Formats: sequence, C-alpha cells, structure tokens
Amino acid sequence: MDKKLKFIYDLTKHVPHGNKTFFQHLYNTSVVVKNIFPKKQYLIDAALYHAVYGTCYFKFNLDLDRKVIKNLIGEKSENLVYTYCNLDNRTTKILEHKFNYELQKDLYILEYANFLDQLNQYSLDKFKQLKENLLKYYGINMEHNPLNDKIHVLDNKLTRAQLSHIHTYCLRSNYKLQQLSDISSYEKDVRFSCLLKKSEVYDTGIVPTLDQVCREYNLKLYLKEYYINYYSQIFYAHRHTDFNFDGCVSILIFCNKYWDESWGGELKIYDDSDPLINKVIDFVPGRIILFDSKIEHKVLPLTPYAKSDRFSIAIKGYVNPEYLIESDFESLIEIGVA
Repeated sequence: MDKKLKFIYDLTKHVPHGNKTFFQHLYNTSVVVKNIFPKKQYLIDAALYHAVYGTCYFKFNLDLDRKVIKNLIGEKSENLVYTYCNLDNRTTKILEHKFNYELQKDLYILEYANFLDQLNQYSLDKFKQLKENLLKYYGINMEHNPLNDKIHVLDNKLTRAQLSHIHTYCLRSNYKLQQLSDISSYEKDVRFSCLLKKSEVYDTGIVPTLDQVCREYNLKLYLKEYYINYYSQIFYAHRHTDFNFDGCVSILIFCNKYWDESWGGELKIYDDSDPLINKVIDFVPGRIILFDSKIEHKVLPLTPYAKSDRFSIAIKGYVNPEYLIESDFESLIEIGVA
C-alpha cells in the first residue's frame, strides 16, 4: 500500500458512511475516475481524498493540516479537494456551471463519481444532469463498461457447499410458467421462472461471490432484476438480448450440483457480424458468466439423455444506472469495487 493510500485508509477505515465505511466510499470514487481517466493521476488522487476535509453533506471534523495533504497528493489535487469540500449546497453550485473551464470540469467529474458510488442517496435527475453537462461542455462520456461486447466465463468461484445450498434453494422455489413469443421469430420461449426479491437473492448466498468477482474487474454494478430459470426437456428458449442499450450487464449462475455434457442445456452465443465466432458455452455446475446484455444468446434444449432439470439464476445489472428510476432503489443491490 503506497503512502497516500495508507494515510487515507488509516484515517477513515473505521468511519461509517452510509452502508459502508468512509474509506470504501473514497476508494470507490477514485476507481470510477481511474477507470475513465487512467493517466490523470491528480484527478484520481483528488477523488481518493475528495471529502477528507468534510463537506456540506458529510461532516468529517478533523483538524487536518493542508500541507500534510499537499505533500501526499500534490498541490493541484489538494486545491481541488479543498474547493470541493468547501462548497455549500455543492451539487447545485456545480451544476450552475460558473467556475473556470478546468476547475468546472474537474468538479463535474468528482461529483459524478461521488454520486455513482452512492446513487440511492441522491437525486437521479441531478446525476443525469452531471453526465449530460460533461458531454455537452467537454465531450466527456463518463460511461465505463469493461464488459462491453465481451463474455467472461468463470469457474471455481463457488465452493461445493455454496453450490449445494444454491441448488437446494432452486429446488424449493416456487415457479410460474413463462411463455413468451418474439414477434420477429417463429420460436417460442417456454420455461418455468421464479422472480426473486432482494432479500431472497441474499438468501441464495450468491451476492458475496458476485461482489468479489466485480472487485476483480474493478467493476461497480447496480443489480436490479433477479430470477431463477428452470428448464426441463419440454422447455425451449429463443435467441434474444436482455437489453439493447449500453451500460447493462447480464449475470448467469449455473446452479445444478451435477451435470453431464450429454444432457445438453448449453448457452449459445450469437454474433451476426461474424457467424464463425458463434460459440456454445457448456453448462458446467457452479459456472458464472458475465456478459454485455446486448449480446444475443439462448439456452439450447436438454437432450433425451438428461436425467435432471436445469436451473440457473439470471441477474441483470447496470454499470451506469441512468435508466433506473427512484422506485428501483428499494430492490437495488450494489456490488463491486471496494
């Protein structure tokens, strides 16, 4: 741990801040900035220390010597932090767009990253306005999605005990028959599904594992939709995309304790731009798949040899939650980064 990270960690690691520690919030904010501006160290450091003097919204009353902070993160970063911390009615003042060009840009970025880590405590309208102003005045798009057009297949993230618990949870859940038709296709989607509440997602035990996976990718996700899909030999799914706009991630967890490859149920991935790279991902117990929600996919049918029904948990998440509404916050699960 370098000097400036250790200083802020020791100073804030035990200070509560919402549903996390103050350090976690500061660090998360710096990761948002680093992912988008990896070469702007002064801005990354300012994000890490952005509320070290306390703000109009969060009182952190330590008598810190500004010279100490300047020696750690540099004069440019410290001046930005000091300005940010001393703004009354800060968000409104920043959105008035009355600072000089460079300072205004940096304040927008800090406030946007700060909002992104604690979105359910703030107005979505102001969050969206920060993003729009950065694009309008500076041509900066703050979206960062490391899974853009990508698929990540992860094995051995769940222990046998975890997988056994998840499989049992699936077996005991209550399902409804879902029969959906895509008007652009002759195929019908027929399966059993069980919609999960936020508390039930935690009951499956999968959230800590997904949180750790997102940390490995420096990825912050806002999870919103959760359900179990249950397929038997008579069920079938058509090819589809989960979402058709940017900033959305789909997560699949394969929940069976045992599965033989002869039983089918694979996940097929489509790429119309190059049919040669269409791929089939085997249904492997405990496998976790993260992918851009714009990627077309479908579950292949179970074969006549299948001796078990197929269970998977499907979760939809947002990298940049501009498509959320205020009422979504009650069901939202935040994972990743710190």
